[in-house]
Amino acid sequence: MKKRELFVVVIALIACLAVKEVFATTTIAVEDSSPAKTITLFEDTTLLGENGQTIGIIAPQTVTILDNSQRRVGHGEGYLVPIYLISTWLGNAWIMPNNALLGNQKSVDTRLEIFGVESLYSDPGLTKPTGMKLAPQTVKVKAKWDSRYLIETLNGERWISPRYTALFEVSEVRQEVQLKSTT
Repeated sequence: MKKRELFVVVIALIACLAVKEVFATTTIAVEDSSPAKTITLFEDTTLLGENGQTIGIIAPQTVTILDNSQRRVGHGEGYLVPIYLISTWLGNAWIMPNNALLGNQKSVDTRLEIFGVESLYSDPGLTKPTGMKLAPQTVKVKAKWDSRYLIETLNGERWISPRYTALFEVSEVRQEVQLKSTT
């Protein structure tokens, strides 16, 4: 009887190990097939070595992220900010960008309701102000990148990053309504 129980336990252990091996192999295959992430830098960005020392500066461009982490900055306990490992002419280096966006802009065809006065920019990095401001209104959106929108204006396409509440995907509705009280 004990031999049979021992045999069942050994078979169960072998089955568990086999399942674990298959799961690990499947997980690795999924990780290897994931697409590379990119980050677009809109300003000169400092390159940092493994010890956190400055080793150079990289100009605005789109780079591939090899790894990411967090670094604590500020006084006292400070706060955590994301850092990214990228490949450079100096080898792999870490960046902690001030003005950058992950991924790429996405084309959209929708409307955005703006509730405050917003500055207009010529670029998604918001580094080239046009000197013009946009009053509260509904605007046509051509592209979206994080919380920044490429909109149509009378002076051409411009970028905004609403500081005030904005409603995305607003659509015009023509429908008769019945008011139940004085409005």
